[in-house]
Amino acid sequence: MNERGSTAISVFLALLSWSLPPVLAEGPDGAVPQKRLSDHVILVSVDGFSNALLWDERAPLPFLRSQLDQAAVARDGLICSFPTVTWPNHTTLVTGASPAAHGVLANNVYDRRSRKPVQLILDPIFDKNELVRVPTIYDAAHRAGLKTAALAWPAVRGAKTLDWLVPDMHTRDGFERYCTPGLLDRLLAAGIPANRYGPWLGESAGGAKRDWLWTEAAIYLFRKYRPNLLVIHYVEMDHVLHRYGPGTGDDLWVATYTDHCLRRLWEGVHEALGPDARITLLIASDHGFFETNRSINLGVFFKKNPLPEGIRPVIVSQGGAAAIYLIGNAVTGQVREQVKHLLQQTEGVERVYLPGEFHELGQPTPDESPWAPDLWAAAQRGYSFSANATAGSVITKGARRGTHGYLPHHPDMRGVFYAVGAGVKPGKLGKVDNRAVAATIANLLAIELPTAQKPPVGVQTPAAK
Repeated sequence: MNERGSTAISVFLALLSWSLPPVLAEGPDGAVPQKRLSDHVILVSVDGFSNALLWDERAPLPFLRSQLDQAAVARDGLICSFPTVTWPNHTTLVTGASPAAHGVLANNVYDRRSRKPVQLILDPIFDKNELVRVPTIYDAAHRAGLKTAALAWPAVRGAKTLDWLVPDMHTRDGFERYCTPGLLDRLLAAGIPANRYGPWLGESAGGAKRDWLWTEAAIYLFRKYRPNLLVIHYVEMDHVLHRYGPGTGDDLWVATYTDHCLRRLWEGVHEALGPDARITLLIASDHGFFETNRSINLGVFFKKNPLPEGIRPVIVSQGGAAAIYLIGNAVTGQVREQVKHLLQQTEGVERVYLPGEFHELGQPTPDESPWAPDLWAAAQRGYSFSANATAGSVITKGARRGTHGYLPHHPDMRGVFYAVGAGVKPGKLGKVDNRAVAATIANLLAIELPTAQKPPVGVQTPAAK
């Protein structure tokens, strides 16, 4: 049996075991089920927090640095999923699976069935159960009888296994429609201005206010309901670095502001739960950042290198990556090879992948998903992809900005992994695969997540009950 067939059978058996009720029988050596290492786990995603910034001595990070001796930290960073953008990586953090397995391939895709572009980012179309193909850590926690919450987390719209839910949406009606009924009113009654979320969406500095808002909402949830698992998404660092790029000084102030939010969250939750509570804080990020000022205009590229008659290109940019769909009845492997050969020679292109290489990226092939492209392209540092077909040339120069989406092997594209609190085994971990985060949470809470593809990291060995 080949490796792909073996993997498919393993996934099937894992999903089959997921559908069965939990069994608490003794093992062959008389062992009993594991004891929880932590009673309350908080996973904070800091969007765009690069590992390089965590270790930059110029960045004032008093809270994170004060906890380093007690923390498990990926010194060489968190290896993110390709493309290194928000929606697939947040889904990997809570599933422990690659995009090929969980089905959230990028922020935006093209659907071959409907022949239309599909936006995944900000959840305008799909509920969680329509989008995410494998169990999440909050599904597993809910199934185990634990209490779960998510604040501004991607790809959670309509999730039935979240007891308290605020989706990451940018439409006020959708935000109010998909929040847990009554939660916004309860936040307002507690003096937390959830009604300002809509107005703050339109402000250039609104992300900082939203990070503050959900920090206070998280503390409220722990004070009132004591969830066992909460996932929360901070957004302002990503906004600032897109606008100005890394290394400008703007990354330093937003790092300090984020550090302040993390301290407030940590101290506020301890105050809410009391001195004897077993609390664990995990901090992860979805990508780092490159500065960029040059665009690879793929619309112009295809004008200069026309496809055979009856085939048209559809380009879905992910910043430092691009999904290229060849639409028509005459698409062959030879056509794909020709496009790869020409594009690989283009200035600013690091590598082009054909479907036979997609599994290197953790991405499905067109035979496995109608959202999968015919080619994936990855840009070099300093370049980003555009679908622009009207620019004067394939490569154009513009203002200095920041972006991501690039291949995850670049050190500056690596995210942060930082764990502190109950059940954590302090130390430096080198590089950590982002698929290990969900398994780490499962280990802390002593629950099962059979479809996670990597083992836990940075945690103590659980004791028996």
